[in-house]
Amino acid sequence: MAGIDDELTQRFPEYQQLIRPDPLDLSRTQALLRPGEAMLVYVLDHEQRAFMWVIRPDIGKFLARPLDGKALAAKVAAVRSAMEFDSAGHPAPVDLSILHGLYRSLFEPVLPHLAGVDHVMVIAAGALQSLPLGMLVASPPPQITSDADYRQVDWLASHYAFSVLPSVSSIQALRQFARKPGEQKPFAGIGDPLIGNAREGAEGSSDKIARGKHPR
Repeated sequence: MAGIDDELTQRFPEYQQLIRPDPLDLSRTQALLRPGEAMLVYVLDHEQRAFMWVIRPDIGKFLARPLDGKALAAKVAAVRSAMEFDSAGHPAPVDLSILHGLYRSLFEPVLPHLAGVDHVMVIAAGALQSLPLGMLVASPPPQITSDADYRQVDWLASHYAFSVLPSVSSIQALRQFARKPGEQKPFAGIGDPLIGNAREGAEGSSDKIARGKHPR
């Protein structure tokens, strides 16, 4: 097994770095962040507390907040259930008061440390892993009487771009192995599948397609 790991590391370093990233200390993590970026790390413990780390190129701030983990999970589950469509294809009404309450508990405490930030990388934990922070509501929500009223909602996604990372260390692989602009080769893909009854009488059509002589 050790030999296989060594071979994978030599042949596919990007893959190994993604699945088994080396731990990063604070200074190394800060060095990998760019101006306007922040990393927001959540950790939930079993004593009804939430820990938050805000990491920026020049800031490393730790915060602890009281948070009922069971109540949080119930609220996230309620939000997720509202994202399901009914049998007629209609979504359930979203409880904006829950989303605003979650914003005040989870995001408002870190606001003083995000001045000048437009891109937040989130490392979530527990129930937060299934909650897109961009859908939180940053201001007291308006009364919703029609679908058009949702346009007036102050969604957090209108203030920040969000990315979700599996761990703090994963940023190292993303920065190290990301392709630079202009490195990608142009690609054009054209699909013309023959589905169902269209296959009847289409014998040999694949050869014609390959030669660019597919009949119309």
